[in-house]
Amino acid sequence: MMLRVFATALAAIGAGTSPRRGADFSMQHDDIDVPSLRYLGDAKLMASQPPLELVQLGSDELKIKLTMLRKAMELYGGIGIAAPQVGWWTRVFCFGIDDGNPRYPAAEAIPFSIWINPEIDTSDCEATNWMWEGCLSVPGVR
Repeated sequence: MMLRVFATALAAIGAGTSPRRGADFSMQHDDIDVPSLRYLGDAKLMASQPPLELVQLGSDELKIKLTMLRKAMELYGGIGIAAPQVGWWTRVFCFGIDDGNPRYPAAEAIPFSIWINPEIDTSDCEATNWMWEGCLSVPGVR
């Protein structure tokens, strides 16, 4: 069975940000600690995670966690990371590739984005793109 991921991008934490550009984080990365990565074998990584609740959008707590998630992605050298990979048990991930990314030097830049409550839709197998994907929680696989 082929899978295609559909998700709703977080359009804005603050006013005026574009869904394509992602949220405008005003917090300093230095002020936020990044938890350790969780690795394959951690049962919670394979568990279904609860959705982020609408009432959480715009909260300071969410801004801190989203900033932490981006910092974790940068710290661990990924181009994407899901919240459960750092022990935040909810359905959120971020993704983006900078120009000249050393891990993926041939990849074109993709603007940073945050995805909230993604869902898997198996109804359209024609649009699926199959390729190997690395995972920070599975060391040595790229």
